[in-house]
Amino acid sequence: MFQARGETILDIPCDLLVANIHYDIMRQLMDSPAFALKPWIILSGLLRTEARNVAADLKEKHIEILEHLCPDGIWHTFLARHRTFRLRSDAIFPQTNQPAQDPNDPPWSVPTPS
Repeated sequence: MFQARGETILDIPCDLLVANIHYDIMRQLMDSPAFALKPWIILSGLLRTEARNVAADLKEKHIEILEHLCPDGIWHTFLARHRTFRLRSDAIFPQTNQPAQDPNDPPWSVPTPS
């Protein structure tokens, strides 16, 4: 884990993107093509109107909100995942009759069009 300007490092591959940043910067991140490549996302530090806008944008981008928290009634947090990413079954239940999985492969895959 490291800390940097989000808009400058969004192209770095990662399994989880966590952003607790100013809404205007968060919007820039969400509009980036690289945002759609993040399988898991946590967005936090959002006020009510901002949270409504982010929820609508996530839905439009086909990103599923798994949890929406607002424990203090002020600050909103979303846990979300991109719907096109699926957890590989062998990541949880390795099959002994299949070739060994490359340890550098993520435990998710992007479905290929049929």
